Amino acid sequence: MKKIELILMSILSIGMINIYAQGYGNFSPELMAERQTQRLTQELDLTKGLIPQVQALNEKYAQLMVDARKSGLDRTDMIFKIKELQENKKKEMKLILSKEQFKKYRKYLNQHQNNMQQRYGGGKGHGGDRGQNF
Repeated sequence: MKKIELILMSILSIGMINIYAQGYGNFSPELMAERQTQRLTQELDLTKGLIPQVQALNEKYAQLMVDARKSGLDRTDMIFKIKELQENKKKEMKLILSKEQFKKYRKYLNQHQNNMQQRYGGGKGHGGDRGQNF
């Protein structure tokens, strides 16, 4: 199960890197955090009291993602760094949200991963099928 999660997170990370490379990631960390907070507010039915906490967490990790992207790490290290950030964010989000909201949050993340996987072909075209026809 951990292996599948690592593969899915790697695909998501590669997709994120590709989005940045295509110029779609030129949003400020604040704008990225605002958009994510808006989506999570709807998906998780956040109360007015939780919105600022989720916004602050989203801003923190949006900035860390931008910093990681600008750090000059190679692709493999970048994938692991992004996965580490995502795992840390999930742990912090668990402390903020109710059990039901966190359950919805995990479902939201899984759906997002599936969308990225479909959008980017599950890694195909990025070396995912090399050597399998031999």
